[in-house]
Amino acid sequence: MLTKFVLQTVSIFMFSALPAPKGVVQHIRNIQRDFFWGKGEEKKKWALVAWDKISKPKTHGGLGLHDPETISKVLGGKLWWRWLKELVTPWAKVWKQEYVNN
Repeated sequence: MLTKFVLQTVSIFMFSALPAPKGVVQHIRNIQRDFFWGKGEEKKKWALVAWDKISKPKTHGGLGLHDPETISKVLGGKLWWRWLKELVTPWAKVWKQEYVNN
């Protein structure tokens, strides 16, 4: 449980502000894999299970870890939805003024 919390919290916090580019998502995924498998600078360990199997929900035989790319897409969609529906908020007004051609 602690490992899952550490692996997921930072990326979810970061992605709630801005969707990440693919290179950043891949780098975060690599950090999570290295942390999970215990990779260090002087030693390397073999991954005993594929990352896609680990990131499956517990009901499907995985550990329930969230894929950073999926989280980035979901939270990016949430930002755009809020931007479209809450036009009176200050940040939505700024985005509309900056990015929407009237």
